Amino acid sequence: MARNMIIRGFDDEIHSQLGDQSKKKGVSINSIVKDAVDQWLKKQDEIPKRHHLLLYDNAESVIRMIKSLDKLAKEGEWFRCFVRSSNSSVTEVLEKLEWFDGTITPHRSSQKRSSEIS
Repeated sequence: MARNMIIRGFDDEIHSQLGDQSKKKGVSINSIVKDAVDQWLKKQDEIPKRHHLLLYDNAESVIRMIKSLDKLAKEGEWFRCFVRSSNSSVTEVLEKLEWFDGTITPHRSSQKRSSEIS
């Protein structure tokens, strides 16, 4: 059974723009909204990806990939951060590209231990 929906923030201007697009495409506004909701619901069932693993066989290919990623990050105005690697050539490239070094440095030995404070 069909239901009516009231969408908050869906003002006359948005409705007008959607109406213009629906006329150009030859579909109804209802069809566009239903497709959008169906796609959103489908994405909710997918398992979200948290990390992507990239494997490269040598430092040269890693450096080329980093330079490409740097270009995309600058265009997208992303925050560029890295954690220091044992591979010094990669670290040097990231520093030259002005990426933020997010490596956690050990606490100074002059700081008191929490057990000594209490």
